[in-house]
This record gives sequence, structure tokens and C-alpha cells, in this order.
Amino acid sequence: MSSNLHNDGVRMKRKRALCVGCNYPASATPLRGACADAFLAAHTLQSLLDFSVEDICVLYDEHPPLESGRPLQIDPIRLPTRMNLLRALRWLVQDARDGDILFFSFSGRACQVDDLDGYEGEGFSSAVLPSDYSNETEQGALRVIPTQNIRDVLLSVPPGVTLHLLMDTDYATDVVDVSGVSDGRALVAGLKQSVMCGLTLPWKLFLDHTGKYD
Repeated sequence: MSSNLHNDGVRMKRKRALCVGCNYPASATPLRGACADAFLAAHTLQSLLDFSVEDICVLYDEHPPLESGRPLQIDPIRLPTRMNLLRALRWLVQDARDGDILFFSFSGRACQVDDLDGYEGEGFSSAVLPSDYSNETEQGALRVIPTQNIRDVLLSVPPGVTLHLLMDTDYATDVVDVSGVSDGRALVAGLKQSVMCGLTLPWKLFLDHTGKYD
């Protein structure tokens, strides 16, 4: 387990990440690359951006293709179910302090659901689909996660915490409060844009690293 303390007992600035990929392999129209995106993001954080493996959580519902071709069993706590995803989000922001760096990525599907509170002003609210979304609740509703729930957790961090958000899904801007657009880029209320960049890694590097996150 990694240590976040200096020799004098003072807590160091922490980097922590949650990378989620939902391929929905049991559905009629599964995705093909969402889980690979989650592992690639985790590998990038660890190998290039100095995140500790112990401080990176990857949730996925299908193993990326391995050279051996052998199917691997997924630990139930690693599945991106509604319960696991919400728990992992709370873990991500837990004890966050000024100077900490947090990263959250979600690759998967999203939808619109009835908005009883009228939050979006359209009669609908957006929600992401966890891996168990098709398992209906006792009320007969799908097990979705409203983007407002994600926003509430992520924005609960104290001032001075840097939060990087990567949403590869529909209705992604609903996770944050978009206040406007400048030069084609969404502006987020209360947040200052630092930098926008893209990273490209060889596919072989990703394959070599997958086992370290099981």
C-alpha cells in the first residue's frame, strides 16, 4: 500500500483516479472499446503522470483482448455496477485536500430519464448506464445513475483540489454545470480551464499493463 506521508508525518499531496469502462457484453448492442479506454487511461496515469497503481481504481465489465485469448473471470467488486460505481466515486473524493489531484473517466452509454424536479428545464434528466442498468429496481425502473448524482459527489471536494474529468458518453456536459461556450469549448461554472491535451500510447504498452489492475 502506498504511503502519503513525509518522514515528518505531514501528509503529501495525493493523486487518485477512478477509470470506468462499460462494454455491456450481455446486451443486444454491446460496445467494443469502452473497457479498453478505462485500462488505457489508467496505464497513462501510472506510466506518464506519476499516479501510484494503488491509487488507481479501474471498474470494467469485460477484459480487453489478451494475447493468450483465454477468458478471465472478473472480480465482482471490479464490475461497474451502480452500487460499485457510486462507492468508487465516494472513495475517489474521500479525504481530498488542497493540492490533491483527482481523475475520473467514464466510457459507456448514457440516456435521458424523466426529470421529476425539472432540473434541466426540459422534463428530462440525463443519466449514465452502469453495467447492471437492465436489472430493474423494485419500482420497475432501470438502474441508472443520474449525472446530477455524479456532479454532487465530484463537486463536494474542497477548494484547491484539482479534478480532471473525462466523459466519453452522451450528455457528458450534464455532469458539470456548463455556463457557456467559447471557441467551441464548454465553459464550466466555477472552474478555470488549465490545459487541454491529448495522449497517444502504443497498443502493445496497454496490453503489457492490463494485469496490474486486476
